[in-house]
Amino acid sequence: MPASLLALPLSGGAEGPATFLGLPYPFWQTLNFLGFIALLVWLLRKPLVQFFENRRLGVAETLRKAEEDRDRAQAVAREIGERLVKIEAEIEALRLHAREQAEVEEKEIAARAVEESERVAARTRAELDARVRSARNELTAYAADLAVELARELVVKNVTPDDETRLVAEGVKSLAGDAR
Repeated sequence: MPASLLALPLSGGAEGPATFLGLPYPFWQTLNFLGFIALLVWLLRKPLVQFFENRRLGVAETLRKAEEDRDRAQAVAREIGERLVKIEAEIEALRLHAREQAEVEEKEIAARAVEESERVAARTRAELDARVRSARNELTAYAADLAVELARELVVKNVTPDDETRLVAEGVKSLAGDAR
């Protein structure tokens, strides 16, 4: 635009609204604004397209990473779930094994208790038998002593000096007959 055109007055004064080249000033302002916008679009088109493409790619990459992270998190969750199931199965197996061991130990303890009670009973029976034999022996010895004592008393009361002489003679005769 030539500089002389720029120097024209903006207001029309008494003539009416301001014009430029015969067209009203708001028309030129609108045309200038549209030209400026067109120039901006033309100049910024490549950078804006590139910015939005980069932004779209960045969002797509972020979504892809988020999906990968979600997939990894789901895989980890599945793995943890499987581990928990395995751990629960191991715990149950340990409980069952412990229960079985407890039952086996209980049976072993009961069997040992029965064996020990039988040993104690056998020892007690043997000790009682020994005491009974000892008491019988003592009783037999006491009865023999008592019988000897009673026999002595009977001999002292009933055997006369003539019986003593006759018994001695018979004893000598029997010794003499055995010696031959």
